[in-house]
Amino acid sequence: MNYKKSNEANKWGRRAVIQALGVGAVAPFIPVLEADAQASAPLRVCFITSPNGISTEVIPTGSETDFQFQRVLAPLESHKSDITYLHGVDMKTYFDVATPNDHPPVVNQLLTAAASVNPNDGSNPAVSGSWLSSGISIDQFLAQRLMANNDTGTRFASIVAGVNTQQFAWKQVFRAPQEAIFPEVNTRNLHARIFDGVTPSNAEASVADPDLVRKLEQDQSVIDSVRAELDSVLDRVSSADKRKIEAHLESIREVERRLNFTNVNTSGTGGAECAIPAIQAEGGTPEDLYRGRGENMMDTIAHAFACNQTRVATLQWGNGASNETFPSIGVNEQHHGLTHDNFTANANKRALIGAWYGERLNYFVEKLKSIPEGDGTVFDNTLLVWTSEHSDFAQHSRVNIPYVLAGGLGGRIAKGRFFNYSNNKRAHNDVYVTIAQAMGFTDVETFGKARGNNGSAISEGPLPGLLV
Repeated sequence: MNYKKSNEANKWGRRAVIQALGVGAVAPFIPVLEADAQASAPLRVCFITSPNGISTEVIPTGSETDFQFQRVLAPLESHKSDITYLHGVDMKTYFDVATPNDHPPVVNQLLTAAASVNPNDGSNPAVSGSWLSSGISIDQFLAQRLMANNDTGTRFASIVAGVNTQQFAWKQVFRAPQEAIFPEVNTRNLHARIFDGVTPSNAEASVADPDLVRKLEQDQSVIDSVRAELDSVLDRVSSADKRKIEAHLESIREVERRLNFTNVNTSGTGGAECAIPAIQAEGGTPEDLYRGRGENMMDTIAHAFACNQTRVATLQWGNGASNETFPSIGVNEQHHGLTHDNFTANANKRALIGAWYGERLNYFVEKLKSIPEGDGTVFDNTLLVWTSEHSDFAQHSRVNIPYVLAGGLGGRIAKGRFFNYSNNKRAHNDVYVTIAQAMGFTDVETFGKARGNNGSAISEGPLPGLLV
């Protein structure tokens, strides 16, 4: 990663406000005004991944401002003005270094935009048999930057959730190079952790449970002793082991931050209505179970945003090579098989599955729009990013990676657009550069692997037109 040194805070915001107000002399004061705005409306982002690519019918037809949805995004027609699609974005990291065209070696590049670490080349015996990423994932990068600032720190650095995510080809989220985070797949466990000690907006502030306070003090004591012990060995280990210990210390610090936020009344933060969502029963057919678990995860994330428990989340549907079936839409074959067997003939079934996931995104959008915040809703200050580890142009294609954006992130991302970068193919790294800058980190000029092994640029900066 490369960061630009700049004295301008929130450059994109300055430009937008200056243009809107027609001001000149007061321009230096715009960052202060903008900081106040951010304090009242936290910015949030959730990265959503679905497996086995997304049908080409996710790509709109038409021009940038005059476009039509095909079947995959048809469920979102009523929210069309809030949806932006990015076309012509390739996974250039995949082509930079010869990587097996399979799920485990590639899923780890989706959110990290970094090269894969080969478990069989002998360079790192600790990762034998498991493909990993050489970089941090965009969600964790944003979470760490937010947590480094007292004004944007939250009880949880991020939520990493999964729906029927199994051990095969699941590694998408990395807190550091080669350090993957397995998603929480039990919705009740996630719900219990996120909302423990949270006071809803319409409730009186709670009084701390003495037993809970005593337990937290004990936990803190254990953390202090472990941290001291780890600190004592840092100077006596190799540089590689030192990095691992430091990463573990950072995970301990995350626990400390969560303990410090316990029993904090988060109601009213940013003007959002903080409520603890109910967990719906999960059962029925395997497809019903898949849908229900996903809806519970989305409800939990949406209200965690509203209660300012976190500002960053990922939601991973299944995993690479997912074998889910969808009988309710007439697809009884396993999804993964449809991306290989009779590829052309099965295009219609892949489009039906894509629309199924499009309906899930619609559910998430409507959930966020149902939670009031200030004069609008939580959705107004949130960005949902739906993508997949490959496209549907061919089996395991790494060109034209699908990116569906829902929401404008408080007016910082262009909405209701169809951006086609086909004439100047861009790397998926730059999707994340754009999002990082929209989140206020305008020093981020590249993300992931910035240059290829031949010296050519992979990450080139924010995508044209997307920042407002």
